[in-house]
Amino acid sequence: MHTRTIQGEIAIHATPATLERRRRPRHLCEASAVATVLRPEMVFRGIIRNISESGCYFETPARLSLAPASTVDLRFRLSEHRYSTRALVRNLIPGRGMGLEFTFSGKGEQERIRSLIRVLEPASPAKS
Repeated sequence: MHTRTIQGEIAIHATPATLERRRRPRHLCEASAVATVLRPEMVFRGIIRNISESGCYFETPARLSLAPASTVDLRFRLSEHRYSTRALVRNLIPGRGMGLEFTFSGKGEQERIRSLIRVLEPASPAKS
């Protein structure tokens, strides 16, 4: 549904908010991370700013030019624990960061991320 606002003689039409596409709520965090793109091979560093059971937002100043669905190996540390998983690049803003979707290689990786989320859940979920 579109809303319309009148300012003086000008009618401004506002578009509805973008529908949320995430399947799981994200939780704020700050975890230093290293990502390795598999093809072509390159390594870059950044910070995971929010995370869910299915993905995360990886902030990096790297001016990357990656094809959609590029695969990265992601390693990060949060609290006293280290995590490692593969992920697909879902959206990319060069010089700012990227949205990643986890692609777990096994139940162990997935359960470790779920355990992390359970620890973060008492904090408020991240805003879109």
